[in-house]
Amino acid sequence: MKEKKIQINFPEAKWKYWFLIWIGKIHYESGERKIELYFYNKKDSTDYYDDIEFSNLQIKLLPVSFLSEFKIGYIYNVREKRIEITNGGYVFNIKIPKNLYLTKNKEFPLNGNPFFLKNAKDIIPLGFSYFKAFSNNRRENRQILISPYTILQFFLFNSDILIKKALCGELIEGFNFKNIKYRQCEENGDIVGLLEYDTQKIQKSDAVILAPYFFLKNLAGIKFLRSISTHVDKAFSDSLIGKKSTYLSFHWEDFINYELTIKGKPLYMEKDNEKTNYLLAYQIDSFRLKAPKPYTVDKIELFPMNSTTSTDDRKNHTPKNVDRPLHPETQGLSLTLNGDATNNQPAVDFAIENEYGNPFNIKVEVIKREKQFQAYNAKYYADKEITELTRELERFDNDSTIIRENIKNILVKISKLEYFNEVAQALKYKFTKNDSNFKVTLPYSFTDFYIVEISYLSKYMYLIEFKNGIIGVFNASKLNKLSTEKLNSIGNQFIFEKDEIEKGKVLWTYIKNVCEEKYRQQDIIIKQGVKHLNIPKGIKEDEIDNAIKEAAYKTAENIYTNRIMSTIF
Repeated sequence: MKEKKIQINFPEAKWKYWFLIWIGKIHYESGERKIELYFYNKKDSTDYYDDIEFSNLQIKLLPVSFLSEFKIGYIYNVREKRIEITNGGYVFNIKIPKNLYLTKNKEFPLNGNPFFLKNAKDIIPLGFSYFKAFSNNRRENRQILISPYTILQFFLFNSDILIKKALCGELIEGFNFKNIKYRQCEENGDIVGLLEYDTQKIQKSDAVILAPYFFLKNLAGIKFLRSISTHVDKAFSDSLIGKKSTYLSFHWEDFINYELTIKGKPLYMEKDNEKTNYLLAYQIDSFRLKAPKPYTVDKIELFPMNSTTSTDDRKNHTPKNVDRPLHPETQGLSLTLNGDATNNQPAVDFAIENEYGNPFNIKVEVIKREKQFQAYNAKYYADKEITELTRELERFDNDSTIIRENIKNILVKISKLEYFNEVAQALKYKFTKNDSNFKVTLPYSFTDFYIVEISYLSKYMYLIEFKNGIIGVFNASKLNKLSTEKLNSIGNQFIFEKDEIEKGKVLWTYIKNVCEEKYRQQDIIIKQGVKHLNIPKGIKEDEIDNAIKEAAYKTAENIYTNRIMSTIF
């Protein structure tokens, strides 16, 4: 097969190789999703860093489908238009006996490392979620840093179609997962899970890859699949006008007791004469669940529906009973399957081991047409765990519906963050533009709030937005600059005050009226907040942007005149 050429345009450079050092944010612009890829120019197609030209960093915004081709550590040959996969990198084995949580609201440990990203703090925000684990070699005490993309590229992002479905929330919709059925084999007593998938929505190879997720205990797999798009939808609904972007994140906490083999690049950071060893993960080479029974079943059988190899017309066929005679705790359900006799496709089981990689190590078979022709009844067997799982699946589907509806409601409202961004834009480019001593940052994202820093020479003050319709204003008692970590700590303290507020009251009003002295003792001065101005009701859709800009301009004018000038001068 002829090697696929990959076209990426780079400027003229000293060397022909471009090393992928980092995968950045997903962008959504003009109906298209794109991904940031960060490349350094490099002399050779090796894993060594000594020939990287760290002064030549190029950022490429490419279709998200490139995530199926490019992993951190890959090298692009610009002359031959192909990927060079290096054989270098260190391999580490990691055992995760309990939950591994995404690390949040902490600065990425490699920020500032000369062999990592230039200006990494501006590229990797404080809210970036990543995994941090430790190698099994205790003497080395190395921390393994794993980007969420590295996880996704191993489990899901191996085809354009799966990437698109993951980001659009369509991974689960192709399966009839609310009606999973179970049978028990007479031969060996194994429990088999029976799952239908719609061939109009998902192809066979992808169905085989996704099937194991539906049978992991604690709904770990289903939560993982659903959470990818939920996170993206939420992030995009809260993002700025014309600047919809986010790092990917997902729910992983329910995966427990597993082993990873990671390949990556050793790096270290030194602070106060203390050296910390890290490994920047390039890719996952293997994944193994170590629990004796991580699944609710021993084997999975997939049934293609709505296709030429399967039919809903099963009235003329008598089901074959393959269950042991048990007394089910729940009502027995019947699944009778057959096929169209005019189709001459071979009656062969499709086993996952034959064609597709399976990180979960469970047998998956697609029951082809002739096998379905010998239809059988599938009954729930008498197992309390399965009964509870069925109920939990129903609850999960209801919760997912509510989440999707909430996201839709968020999307139709005017985003408070959009308004806050327009206020910052007006302050930066209109009210302080003519005085070079003024500096105004655009909104800086934390998990539950956004902050704008305003400075004049060595004096600093801050605006904070909780997306509730009022902008908070505060500063240090000596008007000194507050570190990112301090701002995060203060912001989270503000958030915790929510527990004390009566329903219907505004957070910043409570902080100003009730907590002012408490924060003064911490050398934080609380100022009167500034309300968002209301956008007129009934305004035409094509006039909303201008209405937001006009209202935000008036709010910025209020902040500049009555907060900034009175505080700094």
